[in-house]
Parts: sequence; C-alpha cells; structure tokens
Amino acid sequence: MRKTALYLMIATATFTAKAQQQKAFEPEMVSVQGNGKVHSFNIGKYEVTQGQWKAVMGDNPSSYKIGDNYPVTNVSWYDVQKFIKKLNALTGKKYRLPTEAEWTYAAKGGNKSKGYAYSGSNNIEDVAWYSGNSSNSVLRPVGKKAPNELGIYDMSGNVWEWCQDNEDTNRVFRGGSWKEDALYCSVEHRNYNSPKSIYYNLGFRLVLPEGNGSPSVLTISVSNVKEFITALGSDRIIELKPGKYRLIDGLGAPLIPEKVWWTSNEGGLALSGFSNLTIRSAKSRKFAELIINDPYAYVLSFVNCNNIVIEGIKAGHSVKGYCEGGVFGFWNSTGITINQTAMYGCGAEGLLFRDVEDVTVTNSSIYECSYQIMTVYECRNISFENCIFHNNKEYDLVQIYRVQNLSFADCTFKDNRGFKMFKALESKVAVLRSLFIGNHTERGESIENNSPNVSFFDCTFKNNAEDHDRFKKYK
Repeated sequence: MRKTALYLMIATATFTAKAQQQKAFEPEMVSVQGNGKVHSFNIGKYEVTQGQWKAVMGDNPSSYKIGDNYPVTNVSWYDVQKFIKKLNALTGKKYRLPTEAEWTYAAKGGNKSKGYAYSGSNNIEDVAWYSGNSSNSVLRPVGKKAPNELGIYDMSGNVWEWCQDNEDTNRVFRGGSWKEDALYCSVEHRNYNSPKSIYYNLGFRLVLPEGNGSPSVLTISVSNVKEFITALGSDRIIELKPGKYRLIDGLGAPLIPEKVWWTSNEGGLALSGFSNLTIRSAKSRKFAELIINDPYAYVLSFVNCNNIVIEGIKAGHSVKGYCEGGVFGFWNSTGITINQTAMYGCGAEGLLFRDVEDVTVTNSSIYECSYQIMTVYECRNISFENCIFHNNKEYDLVQIYRVQNLSFADCTFKDNRGFKMFKALESKVAVLRSLFIGNHTERGESIENNSPNVSFFDCTFKNNAEDHDRFKKYK
C-alpha cells in the first residue's frame, strides 16, 4: 500500500510539473466566432511573451529584456515559423500566425464589434500603448490596458504583430506599437516588410484553428493541366496521374486572383502566398512530367510560400539550349521539400532559391541545363542528399551567395562543363561530404571560395580537367 501511495504521489507530481511547464509556453486563447467570410478560430489573448519564447526556444532575442510578461521582439517572420514548429511539436497542436483577415476581424471585435477606431475603444488612451503615453520609449507588459470587445489585449499598440499574409515579396504586420503615433495603431492601418526583418517593436500573437488543428488537408487527383491549375491552393495535396502535362494546355483555366498567374503565354506558372501545398505523382516511381515551351520562364515559381512539397515530379523545358528560364524558383519562402524529382533542360537554373529558409532536396537530379545547376542567394539551412547533377554546362554550375548552413551529402557531380563547378561567396558553414566529382571539363578553376568554414570531407575527384590537382587538397 505504501509503495502504491508513493507511486501515485510521484505520478501526480510529475503530471502537475508537466502541466505547469506546458502552461508556461502555451498562450491563453480567446474564441472568435466566424462571420461567413472568416471561419471561427481561436486567437491569443495576449501577444507572445518573452517568457513563452524562452520556455520554447531557450533564448530571448528581445531588445528590451525587461521581464517574462513583456512581448517578445526582435523576431523575424522566419524566426516565428521556427517557434511555431517547435511549439507544435511540444504541444501536439497546430498553432500558426493569424491571416490578415483573421487579425483584422479579431482586432475589430469580431461579431461583437462596435466599430471602434482602435481595438476596443475610440479613445486610444484606454486600450493602447503608443507614442503619446510612452514617453520613456519602452514597451510594456501585456494586458495592462483595457481589452477589446472579445477580451483580447494590445491589438492596438505595444508591439507590431506579424501576420501570415504577404504583400508582394514582403510579409504583413499590424497593430502599431509604443513607438508610433495613434494613426498607426488603428485597426485599419497595415504595414509590411521583408520576412527577414527584425525590430525592437515587432512581435506576434498566435492563432489556433477551431478543432485544435490546422484546416483539413484536401487530396485532389488530377489527370490534365486545367485540373491541375484549378486544384492549386493551400492545405491540399495534388496528385498528378503519371504522364506529360504541357502547361500551355492550361491557358484559359480559371486562376486565383493575385495567387496564381502566368509568367509566359507559352507556359510557366507563378504561385504566391500558398501554405501546406504538396504536388506529387499519384504513383510511386512513375513521374508526372510538367513541361513548358518558353525558354525564358520557370516551370513553377513560388513566392512567399511555406511548407511546399514536390515529389515524384519530372519538370523542364521542351526547348533546350541557351536561354534564361529555370525549372523551380523559390523567393521569400520557407519549409521546402523536394524528393525523387528530376529537373532538366533549362537555360538558367534547375533550382533557384532566393531569401529562402529550411530546404531539403533528396533523391533528385538536375541535368542538361545550359547555364547553372542552381543558384542559392541569401538563404539559410539548405541541404541536398543523394542527388545527382550531370551533363550541365556553361558558367558557374553551383552558385552560393551569402548562405548560412548549406550541405551536400552523398551527391554526384559528373560529366558537367563550366567555368567553376562550385562558387561560394560570402557564405557561412557549407559542408560537402562524400561527394563524387568527375569528368568536369572546362577551363579555369573548378572551385572559387572566399567564404569561411566551407569544408570538403571524404570526397572523390576523378578525371577533372586542368585543375585536377587543385581538387586533391579538398580530399
């Protein structure tokens, strides 16, 4: 009996400790009823605090490290995505940033709105910390002003708040801050900047969709280009029946305004602002092939997208040779996975990553490109594994500029021709491990590197022209 009682005491204490720990980093939520245009959702009662950030991430990036009950600041949109990913892993829930429509609806008071200019009042002094009452120029603890009609605090003033939405290549933030005049703290005012931006007066709050999860993921099977284009959207898996898909055949298909557009009248699609989108072949080991005719366009371009998966796809240009088009281009995006995919016949790059974070490319190939295999510019956390790059020619085949944390592992470069095989400039921490580099034929050096911490491990170099001896030092 004593052992049982002791066991129950330990189990109860352990459960209580875990519950208290979880409470330390889980935001308190307010339920917001939808209105037909906006679905019902839960939103943070307060802005995410420094204490919550520390409990999840283990550090505090804020400019003003005043206390755990103050809003966390100095976090980029990308930093927030990492926080959310870790928080969701800890809680098993599906937190995310609010869409701009959700943020605005909640700030105005939802279905209880009284039409106030600021979130909760027409008198800004009642509900917001702004330049008029923050003479000492510092942020304040959350929840010290009056809430709005829904019981939500600080949606006007204190700190700006990131939203999920994009504005061109930027991300939106709303609400104003303690540093701004009253105009910027109104529920109508909006602002935006690069998703990499960090400011001492910019933070965020979270949303938890109804049902304690993200919107249901819709799986759509398609067998032609018009069906493929019509199916594009967030929170969905598009399965393409194996075969050829000439994108030009989709001209005339309905497009989502400002989300999907043609980059050329001979094929080439741009997708903007999508999240949780998977494009894959319906059958394992059988490609669905995306083809465009225009040698100056990308097959698919992704702008301000996150959590994109491309799997079992073959994509390229029907016209091969000297041109400026690419296969897949990503701008201002995060969370990209490419697996078992073949990219070919482009003029510029098989892959272009610009201002992108958290990319994994596995078991894929790039071949018969005229200019480069890939260009990676101002990106972080990019990895390639078990990939093959062959029969590409001209210029610098792999171009790396201002990149942090890049890795190639168990990849093969063979039968390529270019001025340089690998060019790394102003980059930090690039690791190339267990590579085979062979039959590289062209004048000039095959490696140019002015970057710190770029390392080759266990690489094999064979039958490379002119500067073969230069490779030996990288073994």
